Order: sequence, then C-alpha cells, then structure tokens
Amino acid sequence: MAKTVTVIIPAYNVEAFITGCIESVISQTYKELEILVVNDGSTDGTLKLIEEQAEKDARIRLINRENGGLSAARNSGIDEINGDYVAFLDGDDRLISSAIEELMNAAVVYPDMIIAADRSLKKEGEAAVPRAGMLKSCKELTSTEALMDIAKGSYYLQSVCHKLFPASIVKTLKFDEDIKQGEDRIYMHRAISSSAGVYYMNRPLWEVFIRSGSLSRSKLSMRWLDSIKALDRMIAESDGDLQKEYKRYRMELIVLFVGAYISRDSDDKEFFAEIRKLGKAGLAEYKILEKGKKEQLAAEVYLYFPETLLRLYIKLTGRVM
Repeated sequence: MAKTVTVIIPAYNVEAFITGCIESVISQTYKELEILVVNDGSTDGTLKLIEEQAEKDARIRLINRENGGLSAARNSGIDEINGDYVAFLDGDDRLISSAIEELMNAAVVYPDMIIAADRSLKKEGEAAVPRAGMLKSCKELTSTEALMDIAKGSYYLQSVCHKLFPASIVKTLKFDEDIKQGEDRIYMHRAISSSAGVYYMNRPLWEVFIRSGSLSRSKLSMRWLDSIKALDRMIAESDGDLQKEYKRYRMELIVLFVGAYISRDSDDKEFFAEIRKLGKAGLAEYKILEKGKKEQLAAEVYLYFPETLLRLYIKLTGRVM
C-alpha cells in the first residue's frame, strides 16, 4: 500500500495566491495525499477560496481557527496528521507537479531521514527562476553534519518548507508559538536532532513567491529579537562543538541584523539599542570562538560605531542587507 503524505498549508490573507497553491498540490503526480489547509483567521477572501477548493477534492480538510500566527497555524495542522510523511507549504507558494513523487522516491531509499530539496524564486508578475543549488550535487548528511550546516548559517536546512519529514518526527514536535521570527530554524534543529540525518536533493521542487513587504524583507523591529531567542534555546539544547558553532552564529546574526537595520532604513530605536546590547554582552566570548580578525573587527564596528557613522560606513562600503 502506498504511503500517504500530509501537506500542511497555513493560510492568512493570501487570497491572491491560495488557489494556485492548493491547485499545485491537487495536481501532484503522487496521489496519496492528505491536504490540511489551516485558515488562520483570514480577514480577506482566503477562507471562501479554500472552501471552494475543498468542495472539488475530498483529500482537502479545512481547519478554521482564530488568528494565532504561523507557528500556531502549523501546530493546528500537526494535531490532525494521519499521513506517513509530512510536507509544509506556505499559502503563497507552490509545488512543481512532480515534487511529492520525487521526494517520496528518495524517502524509499532514506526512510528515516528528512528529505530536503531546493526551490525556485518567483517575483510577482515574473517567471520563477531556479536558484543555483545550495549544494553542487545530491548529498547524504548525518544529523551531526546537518546541524553543523545550520550553525554555519546554511539556509537550505533552516526552513521547514522544501522538506519531506517522517510523520513520526513531526508528531512529536511543535513549533514554539511565542517565537514569531526564526521559528523554522529551531524546529529544524529539533527535527534533525530526532532524525537519522538529511538527504539533500539538488533540485528545485518548491516555487517560493517573493512579495514586497514580506517579513523577511521588511524593516527590522523588536519581533526580530525572537530569532536570537530561538538561537538561545538551540544553544541550551546543544553541547560540544555544535554549541560553540551556534554561539558563533548567534553573533553573526546579531551583526547581520545591525547591518540590515541600517540598510533598510529601519527606525525602531528600541530594537537597535537592544540588539547591540546583546552583541556587546557576547563579544568577549565571540572573540574566543571566532579566530578570524576580520570578522572580529566587523563585529566591533557594527556594535560600537555611533549610528550616524555606521550609516555612513555602510553607505560607502555598499553593504546592503
């Protein structure tokens, strides 16, 4: 008997995208699907469009809930999983038609691993553009190797999308609902820790929409501190070399946020003061962990230069984040 794949789609005010998203799942060449669409208290026409799709395909189950954020919406889907494997798909993204079949073909060979794929990027009104592979070829990673890749800032393992998980792993883990930014990173840390490893497919199976005003490209504010909170939890749950790498990555992320704050013309002074305070508190340990003098100097510049001089420095160096 064929294994069933549960696809969890959280949806909040994505009426321009949700129909195409759901249709990309309905039209998969792999047919043994359970499609859980979580309407997270949408105030536009999203709910009606989901209902219309559910009437067309009995594999779709609508979960209607009050708005609680992305993590809470995904958790509502996790509570309803009946499948053998699980994939997460955001409500404004799509799968290529053979995505689940290709992932499941890999899962037959690596049944206890998380299967990771690549993605194409699509801007509004433009065709999808395949990314250059995060790795040059398909690769099998132990859980230790995969966790170290996260600690080194590799993006391809930091998102729960573009993945196929054994349901036995997902059912034991929930997203931290108090973390509104960086929730994927800590979930992947825990999921990989519970797995036999990761098999990476150097092939784009997801189409990710790049929207102006999306959170990942917005001005930085206090909610971005959640990413540091998530890393602090990952550090607390780790030891040895992995913990050291997470601590080093934490400082790199802080420096990145300072640069992004300036280059995106953010104006939340409370965030700017707090993120630099966190960085200064960890700078001494970072100098021990980071052997590169260039990286150490960059951290000092970003953490101690007055804001006016830092803005001038970033403008002159052409750094955009």
